[in-house]
Amino acid sequence: LLRLGGAEVSLDVTLTALRPVAVFEHNITHNLIRMAREAGVYEALWRPEESGIATAQDLLPHLKAGLAKLRDDPERFKVFNPENRWGDYEGLVGFIKRYIEACRENPDAAVSASR
Repeated sequence: LLRLGGAEVSLDVTLTALRPVAVFEHNITHNLIRMAREAGVYEALWRPEESGIATAQDLLPHLKAGLAKLRDDPERFKVFNPENRWGDYEGLVGFIKRYIEACRENPDAAVSASR
């Protein structure tokens, strides 16, 4: 503590670390690639960096459009259910719904996909 002209003067210091924090993590089988392609969301889901998608806000319109296609004609997409039953239409719809919600809650979050 230092006194200047009778007044006390002090120094406060703070170190603040800015570290990335995952706000959404999920996994889906590659067996649903054909269905995702048919719904128009393959590139947005599996290859966002190649589609110019950097943030959740960028991704959101792609997910919404794909979900709308999936919901509009379930039977069209169920034919792409894998024979080995590892993944299905309902799984892809649920995955996209959860992803949309996370994007809405975190529009500035960086998007990445690991294949």
